[in-house]
Amino acid sequence: MEEKRKKRTAVITAVALAQLAAAVAFGIYGSFKHVLTSRQGDILIGASLFLFWVLMDVAEPILLHRFDGITARQKSAYLKFAAFDFAGLAGLGYFLFTMGSVSGNGILGAVVYAVSIKLKRENQDIFYGIAPEENSEEDGEADAEPETLPDGRTAENGGAQAEEAGTESGLETSSDGIGGAEPGEADTERKKG
Repeated sequence: MEEKRKKRTAVITAVALAQLAAAVAFGIYGSFKHVLTSRQGDILIGASLFLFWVLMDVAEPILLHRFDGITARQKSAYLKFAAFDFAGLAGLGYFLFTMGSVSGNGILGAVVYAVSIKLKRENQDIFYGIAPEENSEEDGEADAEPETLPDGRTAENGGAQAEEAGTESGLETSSDGIGGAEPGEADTERKKG
């Protein structure tokens, strides 16, 4: 079943990319041969980007039955990823439409594309059931060496070395492993001073 799904996904992706490449090739040919006006080229590219979105984000999940048995979280993630992908492709289209114009604000479309594709990818992973990398920063910290405190104990062992460090420095440690005098003695010393 999974092998069939991969083959179908490859076919749908190939069709989507082929129609996009054909539209770009025809747009370039049409502009050099003066067969297409600038507006017609924009419409061709816009329609091709829209068709790419429909094939990849609408037709592919439907044809591969990816909506069967999904959770509410996955459904929400699908709607988000489809919307972010649409916004990203619209940003890419805007970038292409304004490329070469005097205003030079087409870079905004490229920024929209970059931001939305990152957000799309996060939600797409949730929709497809791929666990997102959670707590990646915390995992990195857990693998690092424990931090050594100035008195010689480490944060990892909760001060187990405190008794050794305290007696070496001449400080008496209390029964709880924290350096210093007994609780009653500290209050007495403060009153004297």
